[in-house]
Amino acid sequence: MLLRNSSLIVILLVNLIFVLKYGVRQEFLPLYLVLLLYVVLFVGGFVIIDRWKEKINRYAKFNSLFLAIILIVFVAFVIISYAIDGNQLGTDRWSALEVSVKSVLNFEYPYDKLDHMGGRSSNFPGLIYIATPFYLIGNIALLQPFTFLLVMLFIRNFQMKNHQKLLFLFLFLSSVAYLWEVFAKSDLMSNVILVLLFIVWWSKKNPTNYMRKPILLSFFAALLVLTRGFLAVPLTLFLFGPFLKVSMKEKIRFGLFLVVFLVALSLPILLNLPSEEILLGNNPVRNQTAYAPYWLMMVVIFIPFFISPMIKGILGILRWSYIIMSLLLLGLFINNLILEGVEVNIYGGLFDISYLGILIPFAIFFYIFDQTDKNTVSV
Repeated sequence: MLLRNSSLIVILLVNLIFVLKYGVRQEFLPLYLVLLLYVVLFVGGFVIIDRWKEKINRYAKFNSLFLAIILIVFVAFVIISYAIDGNQLGTDRWSALEVSVKSVLNFEYPYDKLDHMGGRSSNFPGLIYIATPFYLIGNIALLQPFTFLLVMLFIRNFQMKNHQKLLFLFLFLSSVAYLWEVFAKSDLMSNVILVLLFIVWWSKKNPTNYMRKPILLSFFAALLVLTRGFLAVPLTLFLFGPFLKVSMKEKIRFGLFLVVFLVALSLPILLNLPSEEILLGNNPVRNQTAYAPYWLMMVVIFIPFFISPMIKGILGILRWSYIIMSLLLLGLFINNLILEGVEVNIYGGLFDISYLGILIPFAIFFYIFDQTDKNTVSV
């Protein structure tokens, strides 16, 4: 109970940091009042859903109404993705991804190319492939609305109580950090959502043996681990324990196909590599880990291998993913605050607070699924 409730505190804390940073840009209300207003709205919405949960759960037309809300929000997100000029934003995450996709389609190496702000891409091949369809239809920022639609349709069809579905939707839409991602055309949170969604979906489709269909599983594992480095944490928690339990033949089969798919997905990029020097100086691993201590990265990489064999069920995977990522990101942020101060870390850009947004999907998934009645959860 305490750990589950801590996820709500983490969600609120991360969002208050975003309000603190961006609330100063408006001149209508004092910052302290903006912070207070957000807390009231967040807590108030949560309390209302909780107090009305019996009525919500009995409402016969809930799924139809929920679908209508999802579609309205989806359309709104699509409009936002077209209405906002990415070149006027102070973030280049969308631009870096667009440059990456364009480079791969033009048979060019993507990691030495500059985006519209002069930065270089740190996108792994998997995310480039996932974003390619949206680039081809003319707007790479559509990745966010379609990820939102996918996860909400999944939750709508998931056998859980109505108030839990509504709470899942509320926690995302009331999250300033998530809305910032939509307006900033960022792919970070959508990337996390897709990985967590896959883990939940696969575990429910194969509840007694996660290692069933090893070829298909190895493809998805390779694709998703090649989106962002830190997502190896939930994927390792998800797969390493079950991997140890299968026969040697199944281990070899899964491992072999995993390597094959990792190489196959990376090959189109490596084939366009101009030189070894460029690879050493410009690659997604280097770009993603440039500011993180190596000892910390090693700890985060290896801890899931020790924990995974002890995990039982999807709730354990979501719980430990939330714990590890929270300790990592909040630990780094607090350490920076202590060493450098609040001003330079929040307002000066010394710490990119958008990375704290990574915690939002982890915390929401953990909170909702941990408080779901285990006897009613199925797909």
